[in-house]
Amino acid sequence: MATRSAIQENEMAAHQKMTLRVILTEADIRKVILNTRPTTVKDLIDELKESLGFDYNCCLQYQDPDFNYELCNLTHIADLPEKPTLKVIPILELLSVSMSDDILNDTHSTADTEILSRSSQERQKHWPEQFEIPGAHSAEGEPAKKNIKKAKKGELNYLPNFPEGFDQLSLEGARKDLVDEMQKREPNGKPVKQMMDLTFALRRKEVVDSEPAITTMMERWPALFTEDQIYMEFRRIVGKDLKKEFFDGIDQHSPRLVEIFRCKRGIIGQQLTQLSQETKTTEPTDIRTMMLRGLPILLQDNPNDFFKACFDSDDDDSYQHIDIGILLVEQEGAMLSSSMHLYPASLKIIIEGKVVMGNIEDLPRAVCLLFGLAYALHLNYPKSMKHTFQFIQQDLSRVPESPRMPHQ
Repeated sequence: MATRSAIQENEMAAHQKMTLRVILTEADIRKVILNTRPTTVKDLIDELKESLGFDYNCCLQYQDPDFNYELCNLTHIADLPEKPTLKVIPILELLSVSMSDDILNDTHSTADTEILSRSSQERQKHWPEQFEIPGAHSAEGEPAKKNIKKAKKGELNYLPNFPEGFDQLSLEGARKDLVDEMQKREPNGKPVKQMMDLTFALRRKEVVDSEPAITTMMERWPALFTEDQIYMEFRRIVGKDLKKEFFDGIDQHSPRLVEIFRCKRGIIGQQLTQLSQETKTTEPTDIRTMMLRGLPILLQDNPNDFFKACFDSDDDDSYQHIDIGILLVEQEGAMLSSSMHLYPASLKIIIEGKVVMGNIEDLPRAVCLLFGLAYALHLNYPKSMKHTFQFIQQDLSRVPESPRMPHQ
């Protein structure tokens, strides 16, 4: 039985101020002074949420003097030293997502999708109700025409009107001039941009109403498959700077994602650990690559159906079955099964079994361009990466969903 003096000491301790050093990220470390010393770990977390202004679920680690001040999980408030250093570790919340029968039968999918520090109500409002890519092919072995179904993705200029004074015939003439310019050894960027701006409404009408095959789009609109015009087309459709939003979004989320990667256990944790071990440097491109390869693992997508390693000498048959994905092109002699291929010699973008862009320098750029092409060509996101692309849309590029359903 506790003595009166012991009880009084506990009460006095509870009313003492508490000074803490709190690590939110490697670049955000703060001093916090609490008016009273919390009596439980939960109370401490609540106090920190209020003081520091974050609302996501988390656990705490502290520098334990018994182990040379290495970080340990905080389970009892009494373990804290007088002026502790704490590290806030975000926790992913599980959210039940309704899925079709074919996805439920897929061993790589789950009904519980991990979402990053957002309220369940907000996240449920953002998820599209249906994602489908049938993936069927014709008997002749050619990809079925536009088997990639469409999705609503926040287009501001979904189907704009033709420019004043122009009709379909005159815009078709401008399109032919554009093709002629692109056939030159060094196309002039200025007239290309002007003609792409002028023919935007004609192009959107084709893409949305006619749903042409990718080979037709490449023949009729070759400029659309250049890096500059992908970014410009995204701005025409959505009104945002894709390149800036995409890379700023990755860099903003990277510190928290790194902490989450480190906290994961089980098979997912093992895969993320391998990813971290194969990342050579902390240069921005390497960190962005790690984030974009780790996100589908974290969100329980199936990246093996999206990222495909190959040799440059491989024939076209090796990827004709791919509806949409990225080829990681390794140099001859590389071991295709020995790593996650974070440093391929080059990358290619595949849509409907065709290489639409090649010689891409790095994976973050390839993912960004493919995301832009999904808007430019009015494509649904790849089924195997649907959660990752939704995260890119809503959290990295910050593009809201549109209430307007595309033409089916």
